[in-house]
Amino acid sequence: MNKLYNAGKLVLGKLQDFDSNAELPKESQEAFDKWILQRSIETAEEMAKAFENYEFLQARRLFEDFFWSEFCDNYLEIAKGRLSIDSGDKERAAERISAQHAAYQTFLNILKMASPFVSHITEEMYHAEVAKKGDAEGARESIDSKSDKGYFYRSEGGKSIHNAKWPSATTKPAGAEIMDGAKLALFVISEGRKVKTVKKIRFGASVSLMEIKCPKAQHGLLKPFLEDIAFAMRAEKIAVADSEKTKVSVEGKSM
Repeated sequence: MNKLYNAGKLVLGKLQDFDSNAELPKESQEAFDKWILQRSIETAEEMAKAFENYEFLQARRLFEDFFWSEFCDNYLEIAKGRLSIDSGDKERAAERISAQHAAYQTFLNILKMASPFVSHITEEMYHAEVAKKGDAEGARESIDSKSDKGYFYRSEGGKSIHNAKWPSATTKPAGAEIMDGAKLALFVISEGRKVKTVKKIRFGASVSLMEIKCPKAQHGLLKPFLEDIAFAMRAEKIAVADSEKTKVSVEGKSM
């Protein structure tokens, strides 16, 4: 419940100027955004099958694996860079809107999937608004929830999360190339984090260069993900080279 609250507060804090009813062409969506949306639908479909077979524990495991690992540990950490782009930055506006769209749709799907297990917190988050408390400089964001208010409540028009339709695909699947590319990109980020740990570099610390060595056939798969990989690794520069096996190296900043 704490994780749902904190993830929801982060997402809602980045959606204050986002119009959920605006059309977003598929070609305008960033690769990692297509991936997380697709994974949320796949998880919902797998959960529905488990529910139909009365395998409630399996449905919960499917949800928790997706929510904790794929959404919180991976997607939110990766997408923070684009979600935090200044609203006045016209050159990168499309990147920010793509991340907002994915965060909105995916977190709404998460509330639907979690609602059979934690019915009260999901309803609270469906009716939640971001409220700022304290003076302007030290203002802290918190959640204020009322039955006749809420960002998702206004955008979706439904009285309750428990009246909402179960998540289902409204567009064509992301495609094998995007899904395979995301899997490779997440492996690269994981390996990069291991290298940082070995070199005693904090995850949030910048590095001057990240080099990814992988088979040439995989270069095209990685290309749409490189900018997000660079943000996740806090790499100022990223380079891709040929290798039989996938390897990652980082060079820290000289002091």
